[in-house]
Amino acid sequence: MITLDIILIKNLIIIMGLFIASLQDIKSREISDKIWMILIPIGIFLTIIEIIIKENYPYILSIFSIIISIILALSLYYLRLYGGADAKALITIALFFPIPPYGIEKTLIIFPIIVFGNSLIATMIFILFYIIIAIIWNSYMKLRGIDLFKGIEANTLKKIFAFIFGFKLNSKIANSIHFNPIERVYNNKRKIIISYKIEDEKIIIKGDYIWVTFTLPFILFIFIGFILYLIYGDLFFKIINSLLKA
Repeated sequence: MITLDIILIKNLIIIMGLFIASLQDIKSREISDKIWMILIPIGIFLTIIEIIIKENYPYILSIFSIIISIILALSLYYLRLYGGADAKALITIALFFPIPPYGIEKTLIIFPIIVFGNSLIATMIFILFYIIIAIIWNSYMKLRGIDLFKGIEANTLKKIFAFIFGFKLNSKIANSIHFNPIERVYNNKRKIIISYKIEDEKIIIKGDYIWVTFTLPFILFIFIGFILYLIYGDLFFKIINSLLKA
């Protein structure tokens, strides 16, 4: 009973922390380090308490999980696949819940990987709707008589990429909201670029209308991934298990 109370306390604290971080990410794309400075010691303290009061706690497995989670989080960060706050969020989750809080049956053992997997599923669903909205928007802009690729040098593949994944927006709107320009100026020529780096979010391109993509607040999807676990469990495991049984 006491163990369940600690798990409940952990859930409430991590949900609150990830929720605040998500709001900051959506608003400014900047997340205060104070969030992790508060959460990390709390997570370590509560996990130590859980280890002490719970019989046969798999502490060796937990240490292994924390190490793997930290390696994964830092690797994805140094590969520039997401930002530093996202790495800190996964590490924080690992310290709160090294192993799944409600048992390891029918799930992966390393809990942060479960949350990360759920986050990817939520992201893929978002991207599907994102593509539909982008196509509708760009078609609307074309019907308004706006030349989507005026003054831009781009081959057919890059134009298709821009039409499906980008938005043709007024430059003032694009630069005032969290969009990532997929136009670059090389030798006084505007070109569509496909590769993306986190620091590209700060680039500002001038022009009446420019091509942009929406920058994903991935910390929000980590938060959603955690909530999905509490409601549905390990979605990746369930999907793979269903495919194997089919």
